[in-house]
Amino acid sequence: MREVKFFEEGKVVVGLTGGIGSGKSTVSRILQKKGYPLIDLDKISHEVIEYPEVIEKLVKAFSVKIFWMRMERFLDGNWEQLFLGNKEKLREINSIMHSVILAEMRRQVRLLEKINKIVFVEIQLLFEVKWEKEFDVIFAGLC
Repeated sequence: MREVKFFEEGKVVVGLTGGIGSGKSTVSRILQKKGYPLIDLDKISHEVIEYPEVIEKLVKAFSVKIFWMRMERFLDGNWEQLFLGNKEKLREINSIMHSVILAEMRRQVRLLEKINKIVFVEIQLLFEVKWEKEFDVIFAGLC
């Protein structure tokens, strides 16, 4: 959990997680309809893949030919599917993508915390990427 004393500061960051079909997107839509701020890490991953510095790192790591042949799949957010048979390449792409995604999530949380007492973050692989400390509260859908 975050090292922020959220009860004293009156600010809470809630992680919404769960596997495919667990209901986290349904919960997210309900929260948004109620007016709560929500950060969707799937959307962030689709945005950061187009950052020039990310493209540069991916091209350097995976060569121009491979990168552009697979760019469509990257933009779909399916980069992990491309390297399932190669754990080293999967680790390399995750190290490139996850650091940028985390930085963007933190930036958005800071902005939303300025004007909201609670911020929700939808994140599918919260425990797998070991980001538990980023949140004050975590709800895991287990449908």
